[in-house]
Amino acid sequence: MSDATGKIVWKADYKPFGEEKAVTGTFENNKRFVGKEKDVETGLNYFGARYLKDKIGRFTSVDPVGTGNPVTSKTNGKMLLNPQKINRYSYALNNPYRYVDPDGKWPEQVHNTIISRAFGEGKYKLSPSAISAMQRGSIKADSMKYQNATHNYMHAMRMSGQSAEAAAGQTVNYIMGKVGEYKTSMAAGNTDKAYEALGMAMHPLMDNTSPSHEGFQEWSLIPLINAGIHNCIFWLK
Repeated sequence: MSDATGKIVWKADYKPFGEEKAVTGTFENNKRFVGKEKDVETGLNYFGARYLKDKIGRFTSVDPVGTGNPVTSKTNGKMLLNPQKINRYSYALNNPYRYVDPDGKWPEQVHNTIISRAFGEGKYKLSPSAISAMQRGSIKADSMKYQNATHNYMHAMRMSGQSAEAAAGQTVNYIMGKVGEYKTSMAAGNTDKAYEALGMAMHPLMDNTSPSHEGFQEWSLIPLINAGIHNCIFWLK
């Protein structure tokens, strides 16, 4: 970390799972391993959905996502293909050199990659500016403004007591509404706004391919280390 003059005022070197190897500087910085806050009282890294104990490279609570779908009670075969996914305490599939679990949702970079691969070539190839606008729309849908049960339909999830079918209906209505915005903006010649709306429409479709959202799972609050926090399930894709 540097100040306004470019002078380095804080620097840290970490071991693979976040344990601090060396920290220099007196500047107060609460953004530590992969940009996450380190709890002063417990020494744990706060990731938003769970706490990580860096010395052992494990979360202090289990990943709520199991091998079974809580809605259909069916076994999630995809998880069984990788033994590391069965370890519900592990961080980044025990491969922190390759993966980062940023906040428990489909990571932003995964959404961006899906959009790039879908529209970067082939029959539906779009311009780089159009792809960028769609990615911005997806990021907007995942912003803190929409990270609550009221907007569960934007993430292919359901409210407590709501059926999966009703939640799916809300999501479809949301998608069609954004598609309508896309068409209106395109007709007005505002292509940037049009593709951003399309990116927002795609967001729940992408979320629904994640094991933590599949089947319109319930958006709930889980008490973790004396904190009730939103459970947008912690899962590495």
